[in-house]
Amino acid sequence: MKKSMICIAVASILSVPVYATDEAQDTSNQVSNIAQAFSEGDAHVALRYRYENVDQANFADTADLSAVRFRLNFQTKSVSDFSAFFEADHLAQVWDTDYNSKLNGNTAFPVIADPMYTEMNQAYISYTGIKNTTVKYGRQRINLDNQRFVGGVGWRQNEQTYDGVTIVNTGIKDTTVVFASLYNVNNILGGNLSKGQHNILNVTYKGLGIGAITGYGYLLENISDTYGIRLKGSQKVSKMDLGYELEYATQETDNTASISTDYYLLEASLGNKSFTGKVGYEVHTAKNGVSFQTPLGTNHKFNGWADKFLAIQGDGMEDTYFGAIIPFSGMKLSAFYHDFAAENSSRNFGTEFDIALSKKFNKTYGLLLKYASYSAKDFSSDTDKLWIQFTANF
Repeated sequence: MKKSMICIAVASILSVPVYATDEAQDTSNQVSNIAQAFSEGDAHVALRYRYENVDQANFADTADLSAVRFRLNFQTKSVSDFSAFFEADHLAQVWDTDYNSKLNGNTAFPVIADPMYTEMNQAYISYTGIKNTTVKYGRQRINLDNQRFVGGVGWRQNEQTYDGVTIVNTGIKDTTVVFASLYNVNNILGGNLSKGQHNILNVTYKGLGIGAITGYGYLLENISDTYGIRLKGSQKVSKMDLGYELEYATQETDNTASISTDYYLLEASLGNKSFTGKVGYEVHTAKNGVSFQTPLGTNHKFNGWADKFLAIQGDGMEDTYFGAIIPFSGMKLSAFYHDFAAENSSRNFGTEFDIALSKKFNKTYGLLLKYASYSAKDFSSDTDKLWIQFTANF
C-alpha cells in the first residue's frame, strides 16, 4: 500500500503544469540517425590505482591490497531525444597481496572489500523528449543529497549501481523531483542487495532563501520504509560562511515485528577560503535490538573512515564529531575526530581520528593520501588503515 501511494504521489507531482518561462531546447547533442549517434559519441578512460593497508589488533597479520581499476565509458549522441551510456570496469591486482575481500575466503586477514571483478558498471538508455524531464532505464549511478541514504559507494573500487527506471523533473520553479523504481541493487561485492521492488522519491525545494529543503521516502521491499526531511544551507556571517545541515528521518522495518526507529543529524560549519571548521552530532536510535540503518547509503563517508559502523549496532549509535578542512598550495587537508557511543545502552564504542591530504595536479591527474585510526573501547578492536591513491582521467 505504501509503495503504491508513493507512485501516485510522484505521478501527481510530475503532472503539475509548468509556469516557468519557456526555454529553447538544446539541440547541440542531436543527430539524425543511430549510426551517427555512435560514430560521433564521446569515449573516456579512467584509471584509479590504490594501495590499502589494514592493521587490526585481533588479526596476527595485516592486510594489503595493491590494485588498479580500469574504467571505459561511452556516451552516444541523441537521436529523437534518445541516447545511451555504457561504462565497463575491470579491477586487477598490481602485485600479489593478502587480504579478505569477503569473497576470496582469506579470513585470516582483515577485510578490504575490493574483490577482483570485470563488469558493466552502467548501461542505460536516456530520454529527454518530455519538457524539463530526463528518464533513464537500465543500470545507472544514483547519488541523492549527501549520499547518506542513497549513493554509489564510490570509495570502493566496485561501485554500487542500480537497475531500473529513474525520472528527474525540474518543471516546478526551484524544485527538483527524483523518482526511481528499482528491481536490483548491485552492491560492492557484485551481488543484489535484496530481492524485491524498491521505490525512491526525493523532492528538493530551493526557493526559501535558507537553503535546500528536501523531503524523501525510500521504500525498500524486504528491508525497510524510511521517510525524512533535511535542510542544507549557508549564510554569510561577518565575511565568514556559516553552513548548516539539519535532518530527521523515521524508519520501519519490513518484517513481522515492524520496529520503528529514528535518525537525527545536526551539523554546523564556519569558515572561509583558508579554513573551515565543522562540528556535528548524528544519532541512529534503536529499539528491541533493532537500529536505524542506511542500506543504500555511501556509508564510508560517515561515522569514520575505518568503516566500523557501516551497519549500526543493535543498541544504536551516537556519533559526536568535529574537524577542519584546510586548502593550501593547491592541496586540501582534512582532519576529523569522532566519539562513538551507543544510543540505547551505556556502551562507549570508541574514538577515531581521520586525516586526508589530496592534490589535483590538473584536470587529468590526482593524488590522495588517507589515514584512519580507530581506538576501541566497548566495540570491535583497534584498527589503523592507510591508503595511497593515484587517479588519471582521459
